[in-house]
Amino acid sequence: MKKIFVFAALFLAISLQPIAHASFIQILPGNEFSVGDEVKIRGYDFGDGDSEYTFLCFNSGNYCFAPDADFIDLWDDTKIDFTAPILDEELVNFSGSIHIFGKALVKDCESCTPKWISKSIDSVLYKILPTVSHITDQNGNILNGAFPGSVIDINGFFFGENKYRIMFSGEKAEILSWSERTIRVKVPLLPKEAALQNTIVIERNKTTKSKEFNMEVYSPIDNTNDELSGVQDYLLNAKIDKMWQIIKPKSNVVVAIIDDGVYLNHSDLKDAFWTNSNEIIGNGIDDDNNGYLDDKYGWNFIDDSKNVDVLTSHGTFTAGIIAANKNNNIGIAGIAAGKAKIMPLIACNKYGCIDENVIDAIYYATNNGARVINLSLGGTNMTSYNASYNEALKYASDRGVVIVIAAGNGDTNTKGINTTEFKISPVCNESNDRQIIGVGASTSDNKYLTSWTNYGDCVDIYAQGENIVSTSVLGYEYDYDDGTSFSAPIITGIAAYVLSAYPEMSNTAFHIYLTNNSDTQIVNAEKMAKSILEKYSANSDIGAKWSDRDEVVQNDLFPDINSTPFRQSINSLSKRGIISGYPDGSFRPQENINRAEFVKIIVGAVQMDTNGSNCFSDVKNQWFSSYVCSAKSINIIGGYPDGSFGPSKSMNVAEALKITLNAFKVWTRDEKSNEQWYQPFVERAKEIDIYLDSFSSTSKNINRGEMAEIINKLLIQQK
Repeated sequence: MKKIFVFAALFLAISLQPIAHASFIQILPGNEFSVGDEVKIRGYDFGDGDSEYTFLCFNSGNYCFAPDADFIDLWDDTKIDFTAPILDEELVNFSGSIHIFGKALVKDCESCTPKWISKSIDSVLYKILPTVSHITDQNGNILNGAFPGSVIDINGFFFGENKYRIMFSGEKAEILSWSERTIRVKVPLLPKEAALQNTIVIERNKTTKSKEFNMEVYSPIDNTNDELSGVQDYLLNAKIDKMWQIIKPKSNVVVAIIDDGVYLNHSDLKDAFWTNSNEIIGNGIDDDNNGYLDDKYGWNFIDDSKNVDVLTSHGTFTAGIIAANKNNNIGIAGIAAGKAKIMPLIACNKYGCIDENVIDAIYYATNNGARVINLSLGGTNMTSYNASYNEALKYASDRGVVIVIAAGNGDTNTKGINTTEFKISPVCNESNDRQIIGVGASTSDNKYLTSWTNYGDCVDIYAQGENIVSTSVLGYEYDYDDGTSFSAPIITGIAAYVLSAYPEMSNTAFHIYLTNNSDTQIVNAEKMAKSILEKYSANSDIGAKWSDRDEVVQNDLFPDINSTPFRQSINSLSKRGIISGYPDGSFRPQENINRAEFVKIIVGAVQMDTNGSNCFSDVKNQWFSSYVCSAKSINIIGGYPDGSFGPSKSMNVAEALKITLNAFKVWTRDEKSNEQWYQPFVERAKEIDIYLDSFSSTSKNINRGEMAEIINKLLIQQK
């Protein structure tokens, strides 16, 4: 754009005669326009636009531009077309006159030679309206829409310096600051009918209004005041808002999110977390004896620690869909807000999820009171199957836990995979068709399946997986995302809400009500809720009641450990695959353990490689030979003076402590000349609290329950 200097002095020196009159000049579509509008001037004697003395000037000649300026599209003798430009910032007047300086053929006298002299067309009045260019948040990020109560910046031109009024679809906004180029306002809450108009009008004074600027204003859905609920279209599409009206929640429901962590300090997840009330942080004791020290807020299976600090946003996004606070005037509304208590279990990081960690987390969730487990592990190009999930999922399902698993997002070309033909873990790891709930993704209108969702026999239900808004972290408090990872928590939220209203409902019954009341496998929460309200009763529940689970959990994997004080340690080691029971399903915690069994379990606990045989006179090629010989090779055990090991002999306390401390590489002092060989080991065992009250003497034979207790205590201490 070429800016030309002020021409006042030039034209005072020449007796100018207009080459056209204002009454014959017309501005189309009118003399009020905004920056960027297409403006047309019609008249005559404008010149051909080639002379160096041809200009289009604004504000009485203060701002002049040649015909080749980039905003001037056409210039001939009768027409000038231009796009209303952004003039220099020092221009503060919104109205003035347009001058056109052309050229005319004149003579100074009758006999003089004609010459070209510039002539001025009479001025034409114009008015530049306030012009909106874009909307941003307070950090400068461009917005396509805004939310009631949010603070936004309206950016543009010619707003003026004195504030007057901003209207959103007829509703007055609160003005926080006003300048020539930026107006900061608080978006008003709009009536439903007004929100459909989605227009902003800037009033510079009583008479001058900007042209309407379109911007979507998201109004909360009915019965909420959460500012972002208006963009949670999955609440409406799945008819979750109708479910809220049909059935009413009662009790809290613990929901385990096995993922990459959940941001505990998110403003919209306050009071939405489970805490382990039986654990006291910092006392160095596993207060609830569950095998996890200081697991007050969950557990990190990646680091094997109590640290549940969030790693990325995935788990936080999942948690918001389920449990974000409702009616708190900010953010979104969680489906089971106020009743779902999130148990964050970290089994994934930015590189993905580790199967063993996920399996451990499933056991932890089940054993620590989770009613629902959400596994949003379904990414793109998941084609592997791992049978090791089978036992863990069956363990949880048998104890009444509702298990919701994302189906996955197709192959590398984002085309859905048929799980009938290609089994994928963990969504396909079930022994019956009601053990878990596999969730695929439907489109943003919840009417069709997305092209990229996995489908087939392993998928029980579909929920919206496009344009999902939820809580976020690491830069933004809220964000949009797509994927079956976020279809799954829609179902998890529904499950938590229903089970809060019907706490005794079995996981089997919920599965049936959910899937039998879908719209061709696409979730319909309203239809499901009506069916539950009409038909469900605890007496007619076809599955095991949740209230009966206490007995199941107490028995856990073994029916004979109810009364032993070492039950939790037995459960923990059994869950880790370190110990097992007898063929009849019992564990026999009071039964003495022999030397071969003890060494095998110790080797498994410290994860030692096993090999070798024929290392003692009585250890040849038996089932325990590789364990015993491996332990001997690194001096964890020794034999008797006659060269035997005595595998079938009972293990006493002194021997057990020595072998265990050596295997776990726990330092012990050297033996003194005037004491028994086992004294350093007993002393150290007491120092680190693995010498049990039940050890009446060092010569006492150790039983299977005591063995589990000392090993589990050492495992906890070494985490």
